Amino acid sequence: MHENAAHPWTVPELAAISGLSRAAFARVFREALGQAPMQYLTQWRMTIARDHLRADDLTLPQIADAVGYGSSFAFAAAFRRHHGEPPGTWRQSERASAQTRLLTTHHGS
Repeated sequence: MHENAAHPWTVPELAAISGLSRAAFARVFREALGQAPMQYLTQWRMTIARDHLRADDLTLPQIADAVGYGSSFAFAAAFRRHHGEPPGTWRQSERASAQTRLLTTHHGS
């Protein structure tokens, strides 16, 4: 999952890779990480998406593709569910906050 977040992972595929049954994999995964595999994958994808939104000028379709969503609409809906606001709005407020931090930090120099 970490090496290829864009891959259309499924629990059966992850279980097969791990050499466990689907039920055993889901149980062990939840015990180890405190959440279901697909929930973890969504959080991982959102972490990568936030990094892209914060650090570069990729378009929403490019970010959607990079983190495994079939369209920018599907990505935006997932991002909104996860963060409570659309990715474009999140990007703007994050960049404004970063700019404020930069100005505040250098103002006292």
